[in-house]
Order: sequence, then structure tokens, then C-alpha cells
Amino acid sequence: MISRIPGKAFVFVTLALSIPAAWLLGNEQAEDLSREQLQELQIGAEQEQLRLQALIDTLESEIRQQDLTLEIVEARAASLQEELDVSLKQSIDDEAELSLYRRIEGVENERGIRVDAISRTRSGPDLLAITLVQTRGRDRASGAIGLTLFSGRDGHEQRWILSDGDRGVLTPAVSPESQGGEQQAEELLASALSDDVVKVAQFDLRFFQTLLVKVENITTINPDYVEIWILPEGKRLKPQLQRFRWAEIGFD
Repeated sequence: MISRIPGKAFVFVTLALSIPAAWLLGNEQAEDLSREQLQELQIGAEQEQLRLQALIDTLESEIRQQDLTLEIVEARAASLQEELDVSLKQSIDDEAELSLYRRIEGVENERGIRVDAISRTRSGPDLLAITLVQTRGRDRASGAIGLTLFSGRDGHEQRWILSDGDRGVLTPAVSPESQGGEQQAEELLASALSDDVVKVAQFDLRFFQTLLVKVENITTINPDYVEIWILPEGKRLKPQLQRFRWAEIGFD
């Protein structure tokens, strides 16, 4: 029966059957190629993602290392600054201490108790810090100090006596005629043995001591001078009177 099919018809049938088969085969090959290309793209993308992640991990590690290095450098810088500050303060303290002991040593033939420094305290505007030193002396010295204020504005002289060291009470005092400025220190000192000066703070020292003395309303009065009376006990040391300009007394 097959032998009866004309040759042309056989060719036609063969072509008709081979074309779909070829299309199906080509389509399958194209799909295989597409799958291979897709797999290659996926593999390439995964590799690129791994490479980028490794790069990110490396950069993050370098950043952490740089941050740690920066923290170490900053800590070291802070430590060095602290050491410098301590060294500078120590140097200043040593210089101040050396200067103090030089003043304690005093000059030849100078012996006694005197005010080394006076300042206002930041804890209270009416509180004075008075540092006493004993020059060229090694034995303990005790006694008391008194404090008066002097004002000579507009030719009118006025003096106040600190009469209560616990409460800082000031009492107006009558100044003798023509008694003012720094010219009458010896005359004023002579009156220290009278009742014109009240002992408001006790001292007991060998080399130096700082006394805190309350003087109520001193900032309101705003005197020209603060007068410190040093009244040692016994006859070994002489009384002293020192004046300090109020405008030159700073804060500690």
C-alpha cells in the first residue's frame, strides 16, 4: 500500500512531519540554552554578591579597626593632656610652695608674724581667707588677729571695727583727726593694745596658717583699705599692722 503513495506525496508528508518535529526540537534546544544562560547568570550574580559581601565585610572590619585606633589615640591624647595638666599644676604648686618657704625664711633681721596673702572666697562674698606666716622662726607662735576697715572718700574718714568674728558684725569707730592713708600705721598699731581692736580669730602656727574671717556687709561698705592687726601672745614677737587695698583683693 505504501508503494502506491506517489513520490511527491511522500516527500510532502515527510516534510509535514519533520517540520513540527524540527520546531519542537529547536524549541527544546532553545529552552535548554536559555536555562543554561539563566543558570550562568544566577551563578554569576551569586558570585558577584559573595564578592560584594566579602568587600563589605572587609571595609566594615577596616572601619572598626580605624575606630579602635582612633579611640586608642584619643585616650592616649587625653592621658597625655591629663599628665601635662598634673605636671603643670605640680610645677605651679612647687613654685608657689618654694616661694612661700622663701617668704617664711624672710630677710635678715626680719622676725615675726605677718600676713602673707589675703583673698575673698568664692563660697561667700563676705568671707576673707587670711594666710599668716612666721618669718625666721621655728617655735610655735599663737595669738589673735583683729580687722578694721578704713574709708576716706570725699575727705571724710570713717573706720569700722570687726567686733564679732562669729557673725561678722562691723561696728563704726571714731577715727582720730588727720588719721588716714598709710602714714599713720605706727600710730594705729600703738592703739592695738587698747580696746580699739577686737580679737576676732585665734592663730596657732609654726610656719603658716590660713584663717577664715567673716566680715558682714564688707562688699556694701566697699572700703578703701582692709587693716589686719596681728597680736601675738607674749613678748617674743611684736604686734603687726598691715593694710591691703580692697580693690586689689581678688578671689582665691
